[in-house]
Amino acid sequence: MFNFIKKLFKGKKSPEQSENKSSKVSPTSKNEVKPEAKAQTAPSPKRKVITEVKLSAVAEAKQQESVSGKFCVKIANDGTYMFNLKASNGEIIATSQTYTTKSSCMKGIESVKNNAPEASIEDQTIENYDVCKHPKFEIFEDSSGAFRFHLKAPNGNIIAVSQGYSTKGSCRSGVESVKKFAGNSPVVE
Repeated sequence: MFNFIKKLFKGKKSPEQSENKSSKVSPTSKNEVKPEAKAQTAPSPKRKVITEVKLSAVAEAKQQESVSGKFCVKIANDGTYMFNLKASNGEIIATSQTYTTKSSCMKGIESVKNNAPEASIEDQTIENYDVCKHPKFEIFEDSSGAFRFHLKAPNGNIIAVSQGYSTKGSCRSGVESVKKFAGNSPVVE
């Protein structure tokens, strides 16, 4: 009887096979149906261009992130404003004074952006140091023995200060970081 059924259906496709013309019966199991592998097609030119643009934008963003810092505006508990300039690694490299308004804080940031890249460096730890014209960075040693810097605007006002550094070399590196990052860093509120 089974031979009769086999002869009856010999050469005919199952309903699953006739609906899906790209399916084959697996040689190991007569009940399993495996789809044929789809041919690999090259991406369309439009898709390729979009992918390349996305990859280019990601690479550009990563490069920009690695060479720029950011100005972070903060509101203190007393309602005054201040900013920190952070390097690309997230470390604070300069801090502002406090400002009574957000507008004056933003002007302080613009002053750092405009003056830091071209400011000269006055090393006040050297005996008989040369006095530089403003704008300038003043490197000095505080009463606890830490090295610090101030960035002064053309009018002589301090517009940014540093943390305390254990060596003058690391303080000088802080100055160079401010000079490098200040001009092209975005403002984050």
